[in-house]
Parts: sequence; structure tokens; C-alpha cells
Amino acid sequence: MELEAEAVGWPAALCCSDDPSGGSRLYFCRAALALGGTDCRVHLWLRQPGGHFEKCCRLSGHQDWVRSLAFLHAGQGQSGGERLLLASASQDRYIRIWCIRRNVEKGSSTSKTDPPSSTLSRLGPSSHFTTQHSTYSVALESLLIGHEDWVHSVQWSPPIEPGPGVPSIEPRPGAPSIDESGARGLSIEPGSAGPIMGTVQSGECAQPLLLLSASMDRTMMVWEYDGSCGLWMNKESVGDAGSTALGYYGGVFGPDGLSIMAHGFTGALHLWRREDGRQDGGWVPHHAMTGHYGEVLDLSWALDGSCLITVGGDQTARITARVDGHWCEIARPQVHGHDFFGLAVIPPTTTTPGRNLYASCSEEKVIRVFEAPQAFHDTLSLAQGCQHSHANGQAAQSATGQISQGPGCTSRPLGAVVKALGLTNKAVYADEGTASANDGPDDRLVGIGGDQYAAGPEFAPAAAPTACEGPPFEEHLSQNTLWPEVHKLYGHGDNVTCLAADPTGRWLVSACKAQSPEVAAIWVWDIQEWRPAGTLQAHTLTVTQLQFSNSGRYLLSGSRDRTFGVFALAARGRLQDGGGSQGDGSTPLTLLKRMPKAHSRIIWGVDWSPDDRFIATGSRDQRVKIWEMTEMGPLDRPIHSLPPMDCSVTSVAFAPQSRVHSDSVGNGSTHGRQSNILAVGLQDGSIQVWELTMEATSMRSRQLWRSCRSNQHSDSVKRLRWTAAANQGGLYLASCSADHSLRVFEITP
Repeated sequence: MELEAEAVGWPAALCCSDDPSGGSRLYFCRAALALGGTDCRVHLWLRQPGGHFEKCCRLSGHQDWVRSLAFLHAGQGQSGGERLLLASASQDRYIRIWCIRRNVEKGSSTSKTDPPSSTLSRLGPSSHFTTQHSTYSVALESLLIGHEDWVHSVQWSPPIEPGPGVPSIEPRPGAPSIDESGARGLSIEPGSAGPIMGTVQSGECAQPLLLLSASMDRTMMVWEYDGSCGLWMNKESVGDAGSTALGYYGGVFGPDGLSIMAHGFTGALHLWRREDGRQDGGWVPHHAMTGHYGEVLDLSWALDGSCLITVGGDQTARITARVDGHWCEIARPQVHGHDFFGLAVIPPTTTTPGRNLYASCSEEKVIRVFEAPQAFHDTLSLAQGCQHSHANGQAAQSATGQISQGPGCTSRPLGAVVKALGLTNKAVYADEGTASANDGPDDRLVGIGGDQYAAGPEFAPAAAPTACEGPPFEEHLSQNTLWPEVHKLYGHGDNVTCLAADPTGRWLVSACKAQSPEVAAIWVWDIQEWRPAGTLQAHTLTVTQLQFSNSGRYLLSGSRDRTFGVFALAARGRLQDGGGSQGDGSTPLTLLKRMPKAHSRIIWGVDWSPDDRFIATGSRDQRVKIWEMTEMGPLDRPIHSLPPMDCSVTSVAFAPQSRVHSDSVGNGSTHGRQSNILAVGLQDGSIQVWELTMEATSMRSRQLWRSCRSNQHSDSVKRLRWTAAANQGGLYLASCSADHSLRVFEITP
């Protein structure tokens, strides 16, 4: 179907009326089609008997683009006859309801019982169009004023079944006839006058006259038709409060009319349900699905595999955990001003027990390090079924907002706040006294939740961070779950692209965007001192991934220059002497071997087997190669290659445990064969799981599983990570993708 584009400007909204005659709803376009354009008008088209559409009229009144349209067969009006209502929403902040009806025959008069609004509606300006047998008028029935910003969405309430809180409505006898002209849905049957609140679609369902609107003013409104006065009234309003709320792009009713949902500027969903499931109950907010609204570029398991940290192109870092049997977002530790590229979880050390840190990199030359605050620990404990974290020796928050520290626990920030237009999350500590808020030691904030903020007006007033007993709402996630920033690392000359931390929590490595060997150097950071410990030269172009071995002895790097490098950690004695942490250019890592032309295209993914014996590399050349490791570095040739993939390989990851198979030999003894599980992510969004079994001098592989279309990503897989599952012997495989999604697969033995 094609319409004249020049007639409506650029179409901004479209809506079709359905078929009220009981016919098949597959033929709803045989009635009417409404188009809203950038010309600020609503254009009506009718489908003719031949099947083509003809323009019948245009409706003027809006002063800005028309953003949304919705039809409703509203039953009998005040003066009789069936009505077809059309709601239109515009950027001019107003909603207009248009009434389409067949003109009454000459000689008919207005009933004395009709309200004045009905007479004014008929006498007001209207548009007319004619079909083969009838003439119709389209008039403005009501102008709804209430929103303070652009109105992006309107939707009528769905038919509902009688139940608690639902008034009974007598069924309307008969069904409307169908105009022979083919304008199905516009034919009108004269009927008795009188107010009516809904039209019964069948013997069991009723159609209430309720309209839901969503606006950029951060509110949704429910408008109801009052039959006693013939006016549309704002019945209820819901929305968000806070400096981070950015308005709604759309709102919808649930199928039963007992719930409404909005989606906002940041892709977040907001859900409200009727209290006690009654049509006359109040709206109560509920948890809704959350997630990234940009590419998810990196992920890592944290806190012994109990939660996932992800970063993406939407400039947010998010933490996802399993709550009551399903995965949900429980914190948003970083809301940045640049797109993220990568992250690294820093394991706790013996010198810093109980501290949970992670580092992130983005479109800037700085590496930022964050620490989990007390509010996050309490939220995670409650999500895991614990009664606050004081049960395991950590700090507990009282009802007054104060924090009691457990034995051996240092003072931990309660949360964090960020300045307007700033990038740094500043730590917030609970007020331990009765005085007003003041700057505490080390320029930290104390007294948040008291009378004022000590940092001045650049801090937006907000409630103190608190623990949540259930999955947090979007409003809480966006404002009260930030992690304080504890360190910044400077040194790179371009945007930092990847990070990795060794298993002991001593070393952090990073690389940046590069087009020369000097800039492509890998930086090594001493976490104990938070200072550079030297640089590593191995590549000529941007390093795409860094990965420490499971023992912490080796570092693996892959690059755009089609090579990968293996670095060895210096002897333990040198580390104890402090070598390589004085900022003198020395480094605790040395290049063990560089593999030039390991692939014919960019290497996107690298990983170590659990015992550090094998290295897996994946490339744009659609190949996955397995390399055997020796004391002198990897062998010059791969020990095994998987069959060529259908598209580019973008990520590889070994499962954390190896499996040993026992085989009987001729003398009655047994021989153990070791096998590893390898996950492969592809550019088309699919994931494959392979078993690699090492025999005497060779390796064989077999595919264990491949994702199907129903559960795979729709765009390139960016990262794969394994961890042990809650059930014994099971594994979780987490994947993130350019399709904005995070998926967690459970692998059972």
C-alpha cells in the first residue's frame, strides 16, 4: 500500500480502525486509516470497494507534529448513533478527540435532555465526507489539556470482563450494519439517546471510555468520559520524580486493563498495577524489566559469581543478580558521559579483605576504579535471602540511616553522588552525629539525608542511598545505586579500549586505541600503590583483549595486527622486593613469545584453559585456533583448529573446570583423558559450545550445543564469561551483544 507522502509531510503517526461488525479483524483496513504528519494535521483515508485508499478529509487544530493516533468504536452518543472516536496526540502538549458520525436525517431534532456540550459539538466546525450511500461528519469532541510537555502516545483501554470494581453494563442489542460502500466501521445505526459509559463488544466484555496518554513531562494520565456532563476528565495520573527522569516516549494498557506501562528516554520500562486487581483500585508501582539501551560491550562475573557487571554504549555500568529465581538489575554503579569499552573486576586481597573493586574504561584516556558501597552490600544480601549484612560481619544500616560496623570492617561509604554535568562519583558517608552536614575528612561527604548537602547547589537533592528488599525500581537505580570512585589512573595517550586484572588482585593491565607500536604498548599498574609499573611492547595496532591466566603466571593479548602475545610474570622474590612498582620503567611482566600472523584477520577473542595449558584465539577470518603452551611459550603451530565458522568469531571463553574421562587399556589399568569446554561467540549473534579432548599427541573436538534462533542474539556477540552455577556441577554462561542484550545460559552436566 502506498499513499501520497506529499499530502501529509513526513508521516509521524499511523492508526487503522478495526471492524466492529463481528467480521474477521484481518480486514480492519477496509474501514479507515488515519495519518498524522509533520504538517500538524490528521489525514483520514477510506478504503474503497476496489481495495484502494482514497483521502476523504484532513483535520486541523494541532500546532505541532502529530505523534500518536488511536481509534475506538465508542457506541451510542448523546444524540444517538454509533460513534467512531479518534484520539490524536501532538508535540503542542494537547490531546484532541475527534468524533466521526453519520449525519442525522433532515427533520430530526435535538432532544431536550441532551446536554449543552452535545449541541455545541454539532454546531461547531466540522469536516464532511461522502460515501456511496451516506454522508459523515468529523468534529472535535474534546480538547484535553493537562500535560506540560510533548505528548508522545495515546491508547484506549482494552475491553474488560466484569469483575470486582467493574460496573455492570447491559449489552447493546444487535450489531451495526455495514455500509455497502465498503467503509466498514463508519456505518451508523440510529439508536436511543442517553449517556453511556462503554460499549459491550460481546455478552461478557465491556469497552470503557478510558484513554491513556504518555508525555515527556514524566507523567501518564488516564482520561475518563463523564456521561453526566459529556466531558472528558483527568481521572488519574502516575509518573516519576527526580532530576534524572527524562520523560516517556510511549504508554500502553495491559491486556486486562489492570496494568499500565511506559517506556522512557533511557529505554527503561515503568510498570503500575491496580491494587488488589480491582478496576477501582489505585495504581501501585511494580518492578519491570531493565537493561542496556545501547551495545553491551563487556561483562564480568563479580563477588564469587553471584552477580554480573556489564558496561555498554549507553554510558552506563549495570549489575545483574539472581533474585527469587530470575535475573534482574540491582545496581547501576556508574552513569558516565562517555561510551564504555571495557571493565575488569579486581579480586579482594589479603591486605584489603571485603573490598569489592572494579575498573572501567571508556572514550577517555582515564581508567576509573570504583568500590562497592554499603547500600549495595545490603541490597545484595537481601536479594540472596540474608537478613542484612551484619550477619556476616559487615556493616548494617539501621532504620535511622546510620551504619553499625561489624568486627574487623573498615568504614565503608554508604553510596555515592555525582555533580551536575560531572563524571566523578563522590563517596557519601552516613551522618554519625546530630550536626548538620559538613565536609568530613578526605573531602568526603557526611550527613547526606540530613538538612542539606555540604557540597553546595551543584549537588541535586536526593534521598540517601538505602538497601532494597526486592528488585529496585528504575527511579532508585538511576539515582541511589552509584558506587564511589576511589582512584583514577592516567597515562594512556588515547581512549582506553580493554582492561584485565590478575587473580591475586595485585596487577591491572590496560591498552588503548593505537596505530603505532609506541601507542599500542600495554600498561601495567600496581594495584597496591595505584601507580604505573611499566609498559609491555608486543603489538603495532590496537589491542582488542587482555586476559590473565587462571594461575596468574601469564598474560595473553590479542590485537588488530593479527598477532597475539604471551607475557610471563617475574619471580615471586622480585615482586616481594617491590620490583617493577617504582615507576622507573621496569615491569613485573616480560614478553615470553609473540606469534606473528597467527590469523589472517583481526583477532577479537583470546582465553586460557583452566590449567593454563592451552590458548584459544578467535578471529575475523572465521577460525578458532587452539595453541599448546610450554615453559618457553606457545608452540609455533596450533595444535588444533575448529571447523570454519559461518561468520567472524568475536569472542571465545573456556569453562572454569576441566573434565577427566577414564578409559580402560589392555593391561586392565585406566588412562585419564582431559577435556575442556570452549564457548565461541559469532558475529551473527549465535553461540556454540565445543568439547576439546586431548589425546596422546593430538586434540579432537566435538560440538556439544549451538544456540537456536529463539535464544540467540540478533547481533554480534561481544563477550562470553563462565562461572559455576548454584546447582552442583552446573555452569552459567553469560553473553553480551551489540543487540543491547545480556543473556545467561545454564549448562548442566
